[in-house]
Amino acid sequence: MFVIIHLNFIQTGDDTETLRKVETRIQADFKNGLPPHLQPEAKNMEYVPGSDQSRIYVTSHSEFSTLHARDIQSILRDRLILVHGHPLDYNHGWDLESFGRVYDVDKKTDVQGEIDILYLRSVFTKI
Repeated sequence: MFVIIHLNFIQTGDDTETLRKVETRIQADFKNGLPPHLQPEAKNMEYVPGSDQSRIYVTSHSEFSTLHARDIQSILRDRLILVHGHPLDYNHGWDLESFGRVYDVDKKTDVQGEIDILYLRSVFTKI
């Protein structure tokens, strides 16, 4: 299997304009300069379909811990759940010991398949 990669570089000004358009579309849903998940309505357990309410339910760790399983399932029918303020009992770092707390670093993992990448050409446009 061969993958052909064609690189086409465009001018920085074009990239900047595209990013501004994306940013404008994202911020169109903001109220008072804040995205929907930072609005007070995001903390309401009841979701109102068709409204501008966030599709992310935001709650603190202490509040989430008191929720009944059926309430969590009810929220998850329509929304994601963002839990903040979770107490950490361990200071994770970028070391083998920290990774070992997240995943068995000694476990053998088999990866099947292969990919050959063929770089045919790159097209550069003057900037």
